[in-house]
Amino acid sequence: KSADGQHKVELHGRLHFDVRSFEGDARKLDSKRSNDSPTRSDLLTNLLVRRARLGIDATFFKYLDFKAEGDFGEQGSSFALTDGYVELNYWPEFRVRGGQFKVPFSFEELTSSRFIDFVERSVVNNLVPARDVGGMVHGSLLGGTLDYSAGIFNGTGQNNLEKNDSKDYAGRLLVRPFKLIGIPLLQNLHLAGHMTYGDQDKGESLRGRTDARFEFFPRVPTHGDRVRYGFEVVHAYGPVGLYGEYVKTKEERDGLGTGGSNLADVDGRGWYVAGTWLLTGEEKVHGKAPKVKHNFDPRTGGLGA
Repeated sequence: KSADGQHKVELHGRLHFDVRSFEGDARKLDSKRSNDSPTRSDLLTNLLVRRARLGIDATFFKYLDFKAEGDFGEQGSSFALTDGYVELNYWPEFRVRGGQFKVPFSFEELTSSRFIDFVERSVVNNLVPARDVGGMVHGSLLGGTLDYSAGIFNGTGQNNLEKNDSKDYAGRLLVRPFKLIGIPLLQNLHLAGHMTYGDQDKGESLRGRTDARFEFFPRVPTHGDRVRYGFEVVHAYGPVGLYGEYVKTKEERDGLGTGGSNLADVDGRGWYVAGTWLLTGEEKVHGKAPKVKHNFDPRTGGLGA
């Protein structure tokens, strides 16, 4: 960075390596697991580079941020852009961002894969938007007790071209009701709600898929309004973290039936509750790595984290 701190460039990367193993019976398509059941050839014990990301974060003239990151991992040998945006951060209360980035929706999705508590995000993650191309304003008010985000996006997802003139509108509101009150037990509690709305001329619905890639509900054609909303409760105190989310979606299928009739909406609903306990006593901070109390050192009895 420059001597006056006005300009800064940081290079970063991460590598996540997965091992997946399936028992022979898991490959059977028939629920009875009979000997003559057809098998799924894709459920093979395999090794893969789940994420191989390289990126750059930069700040110019103190108030103009830039981020570009790409993935060489699960997508195959080709490069796939994950994040690419610029942001004006002159006012903490009103920041403006444009490019490709995560839609402001869902605590679990907005938490980086570097800092999620488990190997995979929950199955509820099937229902939420991820990255998209658009613009957003966001900021923090009242001493950090209130965060807001509002944006407009293509609605077609990461690295996909726009398919119609309609857009997705997204909003998120987060409240830390006890942040400025001297009650340590409750200071890290936050509540948040989020919603997206868009009119999709042609699209494909959500799908149900487990983390092991078992698909229990395939994508189907959609046409019409798509509404997604949810809320979350997140808390941490000392080494303990506890959080949960509820998400509901509705996607219309207007004019897709026989003779142009309307089909029933595709509805999705899911929730999860999760908790963690840092056994070595570090303070739990959601979305960040814990600050280690005692580095791992057998000579001094340090357990690490």
